[in-house]
Amino acid sequence: MLRSLFAGVTGSRSHQSRMDVIGNNIANVNTIGYKSARMTFQEAFAQTIRSGSRPSENIGGTNPAQIGLGNMIRSIDVDMTQGGLESTEKLTDMAIDGDGFFVLSDGEATKYTRDGSFTLDGEGYLVAPGSGYKVMGWMATDGKIDKSESLKAIRIQLGESMTAQATDMVRYRGNLNAESSGLFDLEALGIGAEVARMLHDAAKAAAETANNRSDVATGVESRETSINTDISALLTAANNAASSSGATATHVVAAIRQDATVTDPDLRNAVADACDRVASAIPGATAQDVISALERIQNTVATVTARATEAAQEAAADDSATPADVRDAVGDVLDSTNVLLASAQAAPSEWSTQTEIYDSQGVKHELHLVFTKVDDNRWVWRAVSPGATGEGTVIFRADGTVDRDYMSQQVVVDPANGAALINATLDFSNITQFGAGSSVADAFVTGFPSGTLESFKIDPDGTITGIYSNQQNEILGQIVLAKFTNPAGLSRDGNNLYTETANSGTANIGSAAESGRGKIMSGQVEMSNVDLAREFTDMIITLRGFQANARLITTAEEMLQELIQLKR
Repeated sequence: MLRSLFAGVTGSRSHQSRMDVIGNNIANVNTIGYKSARMTFQEAFAQTIRSGSRPSENIGGTNPAQIGLGNMIRSIDVDMTQGGLESTEKLTDMAIDGDGFFVLSDGEATKYTRDGSFTLDGEGYLVAPGSGYKVMGWMATDGKIDKSESLKAIRIQLGESMTAQATDMVRYRGNLNAESSGLFDLEALGIGAEVARMLHDAAKAAAETANNRSDVATGVESRETSINTDISALLTAANNAASSSGATATHVVAAIRQDATVTDPDLRNAVADACDRVASAIPGATAQDVISALERIQNTVATVTARATEAAQEAAADDSATPADVRDAVGDVLDSTNVLLASAQAAPSEWSTQTEIYDSQGVKHELHLVFTKVDDNRWVWRAVSPGATGEGTVIFRADGTVDRDYMSQQVVVDPANGAALINATLDFSNITQFGAGSSVADAFVTGFPSGTLESFKIDPDGTITGIYSNQQNEILGQIVLAKFTNPAGLSRDGNNLYTETANSGTANIGSAAESGRGKIMSGQVEMSNVDLAREFTDMIITLRGFQANARLITTAEEMLQELIQLKR
């Protein structure tokens, strides 16, 4: 009889404890990151009245006779399933979508939590406001994180200054029009138009004094011969100068300008000027560059003079033609040559682009580059902004991409304000030469002025990126997560904190979104995973269990009372 009384007592106590667990769950239904608990019972020790016996040949075995002594608490399990996520739009609020715990420390003890409702303290440390424990992770140095270093308290110092950085690289992208006229062609057409004018002048002069149309054609033929003879003489002088040891483009241009064998000094000077412009436009121009330009001029002049002579001869062959008709035929060649020159000039052979760069003091400067097409697949560039020194050549392959040897070149800019010289690498690897309009512009530029930290963002892997007033972003650090083999084995320490135990396993600390750790969701918090419907159901069951055990106690007490009254 006493056994039933004690069984009722143990049952009542166990159900009281279970009600305590349920009450704690309901009390924490709105606690951020709270994990609900569940109590389970087990049978207490049973008293054996009679042991069991084994079967024999003539009689069967008997089962043991045992009377239980009530129940006891078997376990209080923690449900570590994830709660729902609630958006708060607060930068320092974080929720873990998946497995893992934030790592916190007070400098001595290490704690773990799912409650990511953090805030910044007066020194910029990211802390749990209820306990003051600091959030741990890796801090970056110059925007780089070394994960081999020990964990440190995450610190985000709003208002912190970022030092200015000078530009050291400009990456360009875009197209240079393959249909643009090259410098060689433009200069050659310019001389061709000048020669056509000379032939027309010769035709006009002959038409004014000639007695017949044949005299005009003869005058044009004579001028053609003298022009081509002079061009050949200039080319010979240029080749002779270029053959000398150490000859430069300047030497060749001087030889052209000083050639005394030429009968027409105006033609000589026009050709010399054209070659001089070529030499000046091409960075590091060589004697061969001038020779190439002169050869292009010779070919163009030969074509123009041949067309003019042919036109004059065809006009003179007409019996009804007059000297003026022959003159006009040569004039038509002049007009057509001018049209070709205008058409070539209409397809721009130059393209310019401007880029904002910064010196070591964070002062902004303009870098102005001018690209000029020299010949097929060959462009030159020159820095023309104040204080800028730099020029070079860009060679394209047949497929329109930049030749590997010309992808990277240098420019130097003197800020002229006490700051250090700006030495920048120009990356032309993404420039193309196709039959489309020119569009080269900067795609990426290093360097920036000084700035202050205004805000930050937190990526799913825990990386904290600072956003500065100078429009620059820099990695400040990375929040880590800890994962346990048995998270339910952690010990609750209050303030939504957990401590590692022997049965939880050792904390596996690392980056979020790696090795089974969840993602960090900034601007959100994890709600409690308490299921009120389940809790109220368990409350009813627990109440009924407690009532039954209480009734057992009262019934056993009545039986004892009856037993006592038997003596009376």
